[in-house]
Amino acid sequence: SNPPSEYIWFYNNSKIFSGQQYIISKVSRTQTGIYTCFAQNLLLKTSTKNSIILTVYYLPDGKVTCTVLAANNYKDIILSCLWEGGFPKAELRWVRSHEEENDIVSYSNVTKRKIGLDTPNNSSYSCLASHPVLKSDAICKTTVYSPYGNPRCFAMATKNHEFIMLSCNWEGGLPFVHLWWKDWENNLMANPKESVNMHVLNSNTNYSGKEFTCEANHPLLSSAKKCRFKLEAPALAAQRNTISVYEGSDVQLTCVLKKTYPTSEIIWYNN
Repeated sequence: SNPPSEYIWFYNNSKIFSGQQYIISKVSRTQTGIYTCFAQNLLLKTSTKNSIILTVYYLPDGKVTCTVLAANNYKDIILSCLWEGGFPKAELRWVRSHEEENDIVSYSNVTKRKIGLDTPNNSSYSCLASHPVLKSDAICKTTVYSPYGNPRCFAMATKNHEFIMLSCNWEGGLPFVHLWWKDWENNLMANPKESVNMHVLNSNTNYSGKEFTCEANHPLLSSAKKCRFKLEAPALAAQRNTISVYEGSDVQLTCVLKKTYPTSEIIWYNN
């Protein structure tokens, strides 16, 4: 304009700068909003203004993450991909071994359900995340596999033999194995737990001869695997109940622990 005008910048209706050109260095997400340039010419007694809506794109915090969960009573697999936040929200989709699948694109959180027995062991999946800020897709990978071997279980006495701890473990696999204890009447003793399940009983002779079973399930298994043992109260037997010896001679007293589980210790008492 002639004569020159005065320029004033406003951000969300607050004055922030005087000058024709307003430069924002290293713009951040907090500077999103409406910028208004107001021009006035006092000599000509004229004014005008124009508004600019500034939108700042930024990535979600952290990284895209993948998890694998069991569902439908351990028969199905849920692939979950998560990357929340950012603007706009990240677009997520699952692919198998870098081969595109016709999965629906979702924002911030996408899940994929698969039947466990239809899923080959060691199947790898990738979640691709696209966002305007990224030059190429971000990616996270996961592999579905069953654990090696079989569940292991044992019993042990604790706290000076006041309690019996039943322990079962089968680590590895993705998703993790779920383990639960059943008593001799096939009753569920506690809620299932992942990878390791410990259950504590009060010591009681009524448990002698009773069988306890740890069952383990995984979506890639056609049926649950089992580990079991039987608790046995200790039974002692002496070679002889009465021994007579001459004073000054050596004597050996022996008793045999015939059958017990968990293991017991032998303690000798004199009168």
